[in-house]
Amino acid sequence: MPRTAVPSSVRWLIGMELARHRNTAGVTLAEAARLSGIPKPSIGHLESGRMRQDADQIFTLLSGYQTDWAEIDRLTALAARADEAAWWAPWARVVPDWFATFVGLEGLAIDEFVYEPTLVPELLQTADYARGLTEASPLVPPAHRERHVGLRMARAARLDDAAAPLGLHAVITEAALRLVVGDPEQHRDQLRHLMDMSERDNVVIQILRPEDGQHAAAHGRVTILGLGDAPSLVYLEVPHGAVYLSDPQDVETYMVVAESLQRVALDVDDSAALLTSMISG
Repeated sequence: MPRTAVPSSVRWLIGMELARHRNTAGVTLAEAARLSGIPKPSIGHLESGRMRQDADQIFTLLSGYQTDWAEIDRLTALAARADEAAWWAPWARVVPDWFATFVGLEGLAIDEFVYEPTLVPELLQTADYARGLTEASPLVPPAHRERHVGLRMARAARLDDAAAPLGLHAVITEAALRLVVGDPEQHRDQLRHLMDMSERDNVVIQILRPEDGQHAAAHGRVTILGLGDAPSLVYLEVPHGAVYLSDPQDVETYMVVAESLQRVALDVDDSAALLTSMISG
Protein backbone atom coordinates (compact mmCIF):
# COMPACT_ATOMS: atom_id res chain seq x y z
CA MET A 1 0.00 0.00 0.00
CA PRO A 2 1.57 3.38 -0.94
CA ARG A 3 2.65 5.61 1.88
CA THR A 4 0.76 8.89 2.26
CA ALA A 5 2.88 11.91 1.42
CA VAL A 6 4.16 13.71 4.51
CA PRO A 7 4.28 17.52 4.45
CA SER A 8 7.72 19.01 4.87
CA SER A 9 8.45 20.01 8.46
CA VAL A 10 8.54 23.68 7.45
CA ARG A 11 5.12 23.48 5.78
CA TRP A 12 3.78 21.60 8.81
CA LEU A 13 5.16 24.29 11.12
CA ILE A 14 3.73 27.15 9.03
CA GLY A 15 0.36 25.42 8.91
CA MET A 16 0.32 25.02 12.67
CA GLU A 17 1.17 28.71 13.04
CA LEU A 18 -1.61 29.74 10.61
CA ALA A 19 -4.13 27.72 12.60
CA ARG A 20 -2.86 29.16 15.89
CA HIS A 21 -3.22 32.74 14.68
CA ARG A 22 -6.70 32.03 13.31
CA ASN A 23 -7.82 30.49 16.59
CA THR A 24 -6.27 33.32 18.60
CA ALA A 25 -8.27 35.78 16.49
CA GLY A 26 -11.44 33.76 17.11
CA VAL A 27 -12.01 33.27 13.38
CA THR A 28 -13.68 30.13 12.03
CA LEU A 29 -12.58 28.46 8.79
CA ALA A 30 -15.73 29.76 7.09
CA GLU A 31 -15.01 33.31 8.29
CA ALA A 32 -11.39 33.00 7.19
CA ALA A 33 -12.58 32.00 3.72
CA ARG A 34 -14.88 35.02 3.56
CA LEU A 35 -12.16 37.42 4.76
CA SER A 36 -9.44 36.11 2.47
CA GLY A 37 -11.28 34.88 -0.61
CA ILE A 38 -9.41 31.57 -0.24
CA PRO A 39 -11.78 28.56 -0.35
CA LYS A 40 -12.43 26.95 3.02
CA PRO A 41 -11.04 23.50 1.96
CA SER A 42 -7.86 25.18 0.74
CA ILE A 43 -7.37 26.92 4.09
CA GLY A 44 -7.70 23.53 5.77
CA HIS A 45 -4.98 22.15 3.49
CA LEU A 46 -2.77 25.18 4.17
CA GLU A 47 -3.15 24.66 7.91
CA SER A 48 -2.36 20.95 7.67
CA GLY A 49 0.73 21.64 5.56
CA ARG A 50 -0.53 19.40 2.77
CA MET A 51 -0.64 22.42 0.47
CA ARG A 52 2.38 24.67 -0.01
CA GLN A 53 1.77 28.09 1.57
CA ASP A 54 3.03 30.98 -0.54
CA ALA A 55 3.82 34.44 0.80
CA ASP A 56 0.68 36.03 -0.67
CA GLN A 57 -1.59 33.47 1.00
CA ILE A 58 0.14 33.91 4.35
CA PHE A 59 -0.09 37.70 4.08
CA THR A 60 -3.78 37.59 3.11
CA LEU A 61 -4.78 35.22 5.90
CA LEU A 62 -2.79 36.84 8.69
CA SER A 63 -3.86 40.34 7.65
CA GLY A 64 -7.45 39.19 7.97
CA TYR A 65 -6.68 37.94 11.49
CA GLN A 66 -5.10 41.35 12.31
CA THR A 67 -1.80 39.66 13.13
CA ASP A 68 1.10 42.05 13.78
CA TRP A 69 3.56 42.77 10.98
CA ALA A 70 6.51 41.09 12.66
CA GLU A 71 4.67 37.78 12.73
CA ILE A 72 3.62 38.14 9.10
CA ASP A 73 7.20 38.87 8.04
CA ARG A 74 8.53 35.95 10.07
CA LEU A 75 6.13 33.42 8.54
CA THR A 76 6.54 34.66 4.98
CA ALA A 77 10.32 34.37 5.38
CA LEU A 78 9.89 30.85 6.78
CA ALA A 79 7.77 29.92 3.75
CA ALA A 80 10.80 30.43 1.50
CA ARG A 81 12.38 27.38 3.19
CA ALA A 82 9.37 25.08 2.76
CA ASP A 83 10.67 23.22 -0.27
CA GLU A 84 14.17 22.61 1.04
CA ALA A 85 15.17 18.98 0.57
CA ALA A 86 14.70 16.89 3.71
CA TRP A 87 18.17 15.71 4.83
CA TRP A 88 16.54 12.66 6.41
CA ALA A 89 14.92 11.53 3.13
CA PRO A 90 17.09 8.35 2.91
CA TRP A 91 15.41 7.14 6.11
CA ALA A 92 11.86 8.26 5.25
CA ARG A 93 10.58 4.73 4.67
CA VAL A 94 11.92 3.22 7.88
CA VAL A 95 10.41 5.66 10.40
CA PRO A 96 6.74 6.53 11.03
CA ASP A 97 5.36 9.81 9.69
CA TRP A 98 4.99 11.37 13.15
CA PHE A 99 8.66 10.77 13.89
CA ALA A 100 9.78 12.00 10.47
CA THR A 101 8.06 15.29 11.28
CA PHE A 102 9.96 15.53 14.57
CA VAL A 103 13.30 14.79 12.91
CA GLY A 104 12.63 17.55 10.38
CA LEU A 105 11.73 20.01 13.14
CA GLU A 106 14.81 19.02 15.13
CA GLY A 107 16.85 19.85 12.03
CA LEU A 108 15.40 23.39 12.14
CA ALA A 109 16.04 23.86 15.86
CA ILE A 110 18.83 26.00 17.25
CA ASP A 111 18.61 24.49 20.72
CA GLU A 112 16.99 21.49 22.38
CA PHE A 113 16.19 20.59 25.97
CA VAL A 114 15.51 16.96 26.79
CA TYR A 115 14.65 15.21 30.03
CA GLU A 116 15.21 11.47 29.78
CA PRO A 117 14.17 9.31 32.77
CA THR A 118 14.76 5.87 31.21
CA LEU A 119 17.52 5.89 28.57
CA VAL A 120 20.49 7.94 27.40
CA PRO A 121 19.03 10.69 25.15
CA GLU A 122 19.13 9.75 21.47
CA LEU A 123 21.44 12.58 20.44
CA LEU A 124 24.02 11.40 23.00
CA GLN A 125 23.97 7.67 22.22
CA THR A 126 26.89 5.74 20.78
CA ALA A 127 26.25 3.55 17.75
CA ASP A 128 26.61 0.40 19.89
CA TYR A 129 24.11 1.70 22.45
CA ALA A 130 21.62 2.64 19.71
CA ARG A 131 22.15 -0.75 18.08
CA GLY A 132 21.48 -2.54 21.36
CA LEU A 133 18.21 -0.67 21.79
CA THR A 134 16.99 -1.37 18.26
CA GLU A 135 17.93 -5.06 18.49
CA ALA A 136 15.84 -5.34 21.67
CA SER A 137 12.84 -3.48 20.22
CA PRO A 138 10.00 -5.55 18.73
CA LEU A 139 8.88 -2.39 16.87
CA VAL A 140 11.99 -2.28 14.64
CA PRO A 141 12.10 -4.95 11.90
CA PRO A 142 15.51 -6.69 11.72
CA ALA A 143 16.03 -5.42 8.18
CA HIS A 144 15.65 -1.81 9.36
CA ARG A 145 17.85 -1.92 12.47
CA GLU A 146 21.05 -0.57 10.95
CA ARG A 147 19.15 2.19 9.15
CA HIS A 148 17.61 3.26 12.47
CA VAL A 149 21.08 3.39 13.98
CA GLY A 150 22.30 5.39 10.99
CA LEU A 151 19.50 7.92 11.38
CA ARG A 152 20.29 8.35 15.07
CA MET A 153 23.94 9.00 14.28
CA ALA A 154 22.99 11.45 11.50
CA ARG A 155 20.79 13.37 13.95
CA ALA A 156 23.62 13.47 16.51
CA ALA A 157 25.90 14.98 13.86
CA ARG A 158 24.07 18.29 14.39
CA LEU A 159 26.07 18.60 17.61
CA ASP A 160 29.27 18.62 15.51
CA ASP A 161 28.11 21.15 12.92
CA ALA A 162 30.95 23.67 12.78
CA ALA A 163 28.78 26.41 11.27
CA ALA A 164 25.67 26.10 13.45
CA PRO A 165 25.93 23.42 16.14
CA LEU A 166 22.73 22.46 17.92
CA GLY A 167 22.72 23.57 21.55
CA LEU A 168 21.69 20.62 23.73
CA HIS A 169 20.78 20.66 27.44
CA ALA A 170 20.08 17.15 28.73
CA VAL A 171 18.86 16.15 32.18
CA ILE A 172 19.30 12.39 32.59
CA THR A 173 18.32 10.27 35.57
CA GLU A 174 20.97 8.19 37.30
CA ALA A 175 18.79 5.12 36.69
CA ALA A 176 18.99 5.72 32.92
CA LEU A 177 22.79 5.85 33.12
CA ARG A 178 23.00 2.65 35.17
CA LEU A 179 20.86 0.68 32.70
CA VAL A 180 23.30 -1.59 30.85
CA VAL A 181 22.58 -1.72 27.10
CA GLY A 182 24.93 -4.13 25.34
CA ASP A 183 27.84 -5.65 27.24
CA PRO A 184 29.59 -3.97 30.23
CA GLU A 185 32.39 -2.54 28.07
CA GLN A 186 29.88 -0.98 25.65
CA HIS A 187 28.14 0.48 28.70
CA ARG A 188 31.39 2.08 29.84
CA ASP A 189 32.00 3.35 26.30
CA GLN A 190 28.60 5.05 26.44
CA LEU A 191 29.44 6.71 29.74
CA ARG A 192 32.82 7.86 28.36
CA HIS A 193 31.03 9.30 25.34
CA LEU A 194 28.78 11.30 27.68
CA MET A 195 31.87 12.64 29.44
CA ASP A 196 33.41 13.67 26.13
CA MET A 197 30.18 15.36 24.98
CA SER A 198 29.80 17.21 28.30
CA GLU A 199 33.07 19.02 27.63
CA ARG A 200 31.68 20.71 24.51
CA ASP A 201 30.53 24.30 24.70
CA ASN A 202 27.17 23.49 23.06
CA VAL A 203 26.29 20.52 25.32
CA VAL A 204 25.16 20.65 28.95
CA ILE A 205 24.55 17.40 30.84
CA GLN A 206 23.02 17.20 34.30
CA ILE A 207 22.30 14.02 36.24
CA LEU A 208 19.20 13.67 38.40
CA ARG A 209 19.44 11.28 41.35
CA PRO A 210 16.53 10.00 43.50
CA GLU A 211 18.02 11.68 46.57
CA ASP A 212 18.02 15.08 44.86
CA GLY A 213 14.35 15.49 45.71
CA GLN A 214 11.09 16.33 44.00
CA HIS A 215 10.76 18.06 40.66
CA ALA A 216 7.97 19.03 38.28
CA ALA A 217 8.51 16.39 35.56
CA ALA A 218 5.99 13.74 36.50
CA HIS A 219 5.06 12.84 32.92
CA GLY A 220 8.21 11.11 31.69
CA ARG A 221 10.37 12.19 28.77
CA VAL A 222 10.10 15.84 27.69
CA THR A 223 11.68 17.53 24.66
CA ILE A 224 11.54 21.27 24.00
CA LEU A 225 12.72 22.56 20.62
CA GLY A 226 13.88 26.16 20.30
CA LEU A 227 13.21 26.92 16.63
CA GLY A 228 14.54 30.43 16.25
CA ASP A 229 12.31 31.36 13.28
CA ALA A 230 9.20 30.13 15.10
CA PRO A 231 7.97 29.83 18.70
CA SER A 232 9.33 26.94 20.74
CA LEU A 233 7.57 23.57 20.58
CA VAL A 234 7.10 20.86 23.18
CA TYR A 235 7.33 17.29 21.86
CA LEU A 236 5.90 14.41 23.87
CA GLU A 237 6.04 10.83 22.61
CA VAL A 238 3.06 8.56 23.25
CA PRO A 239 2.64 4.91 22.17
CA HIS A 240 2.67 4.85 18.35
CA GLY A 241 2.60 8.63 18.01
CA ALA A 242 3.52 12.04 19.33
CA VAL A 243 1.89 15.17 20.73
CA TYR A 244 3.12 18.66 19.87
CA LEU A 245 2.27 21.58 22.13
CA SER A 246 2.62 25.05 20.64
CA ASP A 247 0.19 27.15 22.66
CA PRO A 248 2.36 29.73 24.49
CA GLN A 249 0.85 28.85 27.88
CA ASP A 250 1.49 25.13 27.37
CA VAL A 251 5.07 25.80 26.26
CA GLU A 252 5.63 28.08 29.25
CA THR A 253 4.40 25.32 31.57
CA TYR A 254 7.01 22.94 30.21
CA MET A 255 9.67 25.63 30.39
CA VAL A 256 8.90 25.77 34.12
CA VAL A 257 9.23 21.97 34.23
CA ALA A 258 12.63 22.23 32.53
CA GLU A 259 13.77 24.89 35.00
CA SER A 260 12.63 22.70 37.89
CA LEU A 261 14.67 19.76 36.56
CA GLN A 262 17.76 21.91 36.04
CA ARG A 263 17.45 23.33 39.54
CA VAL A 264 17.02 19.95 41.28
CA ALA A 265 19.58 17.94 39.28
CA LEU A 266 23.29 17.93 40.04
CA ASP A 267 25.16 20.84 38.49
CA VAL A 268 27.49 20.29 35.54
CA ASP A 269 30.64 19.70 37.61
CA ASP A 270 29.00 17.32 40.08
CA SER A 271 27.33 15.46 37.19
CA ALA A 272 30.74 14.99 35.55
CA ALA A 273 32.16 13.73 38.83
CA LEU A 274 29.36 11.17 39.15
CA LEU A 275 29.91 10.04 35.56
CA THR A 276 33.62 9.59 36.27
CA SER A 277 32.88 7.48 39.35
CA MET A 278 30.45 5.31 37.33
CA ILE A 279 33.07 4.71 34.63
CA SER A 280 35.80 3.73 37.08
CA GLY A 281 33.50 1.80 39.39
